Amino acid sequence: MWHDLAEIRALAVEEGNTQQGIGRQIVKHLLQEAAEIKIPSVFTLTYQPGFFRKLGFREVPKEGMPQKFWRECINCPKFPNCDEICLEYKLT
Repeated sequence: MWHDLAEIRALAVEEGNTQQGIGRQIVKHLLQEAAEIKIPSVFTLTYQPGFFRKLGFREVPKEGMPQKFWRECINCPKFPNCDEICLEYKLT
């Protein structure tokens, strides 16, 4: 997304394939890729915060995200009452 912040977005595992570690493998791969290109922080907006917490993400207030983050949100029908949870993973 930016030189110091990346987003995990639109992650989904087909219903019949859940609980097999597929989502965890995808997220771990994305975190490894972020580390390789020296992006210190990865965030996600999700309705499944427990999944990301198990992988080391921590809940953070959406209001603390950079203003560019809100550019896409402004057109969402849920804006400004977004019910997604924002979580962040710090690589450094």
